[in-house]
Amino acid sequence: MKDGDEIKLSLNSLDSLIAPVEILVNGEVVPECIAVFNRWFDIYSSDNKMHREHAARFLRDVTGSREMPSVDDPRLGTLFSVYDRTNQGFLERENFVKFYIESTKDRKKTVWENMKSMGIRNDLKLV
Repeated sequence: MKDGDEIKLSLNSLDSLIAPVEILVNGEVVPECIAVFNRWFDIYSSDNKMHREHAARFLRDVTGSREMPSVDDPRLGTLFSVYDRTNQGFLERENFVKFYIESTKDRKKTVWENMKSMGIRNDLKLV
């Protein structure tokens, strides 16, 4: 190198190197995406039940928040009022996955943001 030479740098993130896969094909959520939702349930549930405390921890992590949301957080209230239909005080796997399947169809961008926060790459694999 000589004095005055320029050095050009560029930052390539995994996102820029890995093309995003489709998570919705013909109106159906792809199995790899459903596997991600099931993995999340396994991590954030206990005895195959996701209570409000578990859901609050999940909400903190999936949104990248520093603060732990209250179990009375309105987002949890909505989730439980819609997906805990028998009012048991917890979500079962089927309900949690159903929430994310419906969210993928209605709010795909938000689901992608959630996956990024949880370390899921564009090819639906863990970073």
